[in-house]
Amino acid sequence: MNYLLSLVFLMYPFSAYPGGVETTNDSYYEIHKPFMSINCLNEQTQQEVDTCSRASIENAKSKMESLLNELKLLNDQQALVVSDIELSQTYWSEYMKATCSIETKDSKDGSAYYSILSDCLETKINERNSYLQWLLDIP
Repeated sequence: MNYLLSLVFLMYPFSAYPGGVETTNDSYYEIHKPFMSINCLNEQTQQEVDTCSRASIENAKSKMESLLNELKLLNDQQALVVSDIELSQTYWSEYMKATCSIETKDSKDGSAYYSILSDCLETKINERNSYLQWLLDIP
């Protein structure tokens, strides 16, 4: 009887698990839409779009630096955590550069290259800002 009872308790976690990971068919655009900028949609010329994009990226970078500084101040008594934050930021920066290089590879010689690159950079920085804010919000 104990053997049967043990077997039931052993099998319970497997039967309670829904089996498999739920996947979605959301496109890249749908997943990243909350992080994409709409700041420069009203600009008329390419030069205006480029200027606006630069300003948007600088604003996002400034916010990121502010969030990073807050995280470091919050953990200033824990040198290892601050070191990990800095290392994480370095790795993230390399990830962003590589990802945006991939996203712009087909447009390197085209007129839309800078716009595509700017969009990628701003999206990645906004994603990072969201993550850093989440870290700050953890109790």
